[in-house]
Amino acid sequence: MRQKWVDNSAYMGPDRRRVSTGRRWKERRHADEAGDPPALGALLRRIRVAMLSLQEKANRDRALLLTRAAADSAERLQFAACAAKVREAGRLIAVVDAKDLRAVARADAMIVEAMALIP
Repeated sequence: MRQKWVDNSAYMGPDRRRVSTGRRWKERRHADEAGDPPALGALLRRIRVAMLSLQEKANRDRALLLTRAAADSAERLQFAACAAKVREAGRLIAVVDAKDLRAVARADAMIVEAMALIP
C-alpha cells in the first residue's frame, strides 16, 4: 500500500492522518503501515527549492530538516560520500547569513555534488 509522506515544520514521515476503522481488543498490527520514504533525489531537489528563500527562519529550519532527512536517507542507502556532502551543506545553511550569497552558493554546490554522487 503506497502511502503519502508529509513534511512540514514539525514532522517528516508517513501521513498518519486517516480515519481509524478501529481495532478489536488486543488486536495487533500485522503489516508495517509506513510507506516507503521519498526518494533521495527528490529530497535533494526539495532542499534546493527551500534554499531559494533562506531569509526567513522558518524556511531555514525547513531546509535544515530536509538536509537531516536526506543525510539519513543517504546513510541508509550506504552512500557515505553523498551523506557527508549533505551534512556539510546543512552546517553551512545553519550558520549562513541569508545575505551572504557566496555561502548560499557553496551550500547549493554541495547539494549538486551530492546529487551527482547518487548512482
